[in-house]
Amino acid sequence: MRQVATEAGVAVMTVTYTYTRPERVAAATRTRVLDRSNRPPGATCLGADLRRYA
Repeated sequence: MRQVATEAGVAVMTVTYTYTRPERVAAATRTRVLDRSNRPPGATCLGADLRRYA
């Protein structure tokens, strides 16, 4: 999520809200985050960063 936030120029919480509370994120910002993310809007397990467990 940090990488997506950096690429989109937003805070990590904005990335989180894009998926969990999209009504809190402006449409333009939400689009920017989704464009830079590989996860679809309905993705689950947002907190699971598989690199931590490899």
